[in-house]
Amino acid sequence: MTLRQMANSGVPGGKSDSSVFALIIGLSTLGAGAYVYKMLKEDKVRYNDRVEKMITQPQTDPNARSEVPSHAPFLLIGGGTAAFAAARSIRARDPGARVLIVTEDPDLPYMRPPLSKELWFSEDPNVTETLRFKQWNGKERSIYFQPPSFYVPAYDLPHIENGGVAVLAGKKVVHMDVRGNVVKLDDGTRITYDKCLIATGGSPRNLPAIERAGKEVQQKLTLFRKVENFRSLEKISREVKSIAIIGGGFLGSELACALGRRGEYMTDPCKEAQSEEKRTLCFPVLTASSHVLAREGVGISVTDSMLPLCPSYLYGLL
Repeated sequence: MTLRQMANSGVPGGKSDSSVFALIIGLSTLGAGAYVYKMLKEDKVRYNDRVEKMITQPQTDPNARSEVPSHAPFLLIGGGTAAFAAARSIRARDPGARVLIVTEDPDLPYMRPPLSKELWFSEDPNVTETLRFKQWNGKERSIYFQPPSFYVPAYDLPHIENGGVAVLAGKKVVHMDVRGNVVKLDDGTRITYDKCLIATGGSPRNLPAIERAGKEVQQKLTLFRKVENFRSLEKISREVKSIAIIGGGFLGSELACALGRRGEYMTDPCKEAQSEEKRTLCFPVLTASSHVLAREGVGISVTDSMLPLCPSYLYGLL
C-alpha cells in the first residue's frame, strides 16, 4: 500500500478522525436545536390557546361572589354534633361531596358536653377564650371538632374541584319548601338543595313564671346551651353570691357540681337570702345524683313548682 492510499484510508490519528468527530458534533447540535425549536413552538401554541381561553371565558372575581351559595348538593341545618357527624359521613362515602352547614350559632361546630364539665375544671385562667380542656387520657384539645382550615369558604363551595364542607355561621333558616327543595334564610337569601338534613338539636325551655317576671329578673336569667352562655356564666360565678339552676337533668346536675366546687359553702338561697357565702340551688334533681351534689355542698330543693324569685340576690339558670 502506497503512502497516498494510507493517507486516504483514514488512519487513526489522522485528519479524517477530526473531520468525523466534528461532523458528529455538528449533527448532534443540529438535532438538539431542532428539538428545542419544536418544544418552544409547541409551548407557544399551548400558551396562545390558554390566553385565548382566558380572554373568551367570562371573568369572575372571587371577591365579587356571593357569600351564600345559591345551591348546595347536601344542606345540613344546624351546627352541632349531629350535623358535623353527618358531614363527615357524607364526605367519607363521597370524597367529592359539597356539604353546606347552616347554623344560627356564630361559632364553627363544637362539642357541647365540655361546656358543663371539663371546661369548669380547667386550670387555664383564659379558658373562656382558649376553650381547651384535658381529655380522659390527659391530652389537651379544643372543643371545636376541626380548625377553621378544615372548612372551605361558603362562596367557594360550588366551584371547588374536590368538594368540601362549608359553614354559614350566624344564619337561621326561617322557611323551608320541601317540595321545591328550597330554604329561606333570615336575611331573605334562598338556597336550593338536593338533599337536606335538619339537625338543629334542642334548646332550653323557659318557664311561664319567669317569662311573666319583671325586667330585673329577666336580666339575671341565662338559658344555658352555647359557648356564649358558658362565658357569661363563668363570669357571673365569680361575681354573685347565689345561682339557682332550674332543671335537674344531666346538664343541671353537672353545672351544679361545677359551680358547687367554686363556693366555700352552699345553701338554699331562698331560705338564707342574706347570707354572704356563695350558694347554689338545684331543683328538681335526679335522685341518683342527689348524694353527689350534697357532697359538693349544693343545696337541693325538690319541688314541682317555682319557688318565689328574689331578684335582689338570685341569678337564674335554665
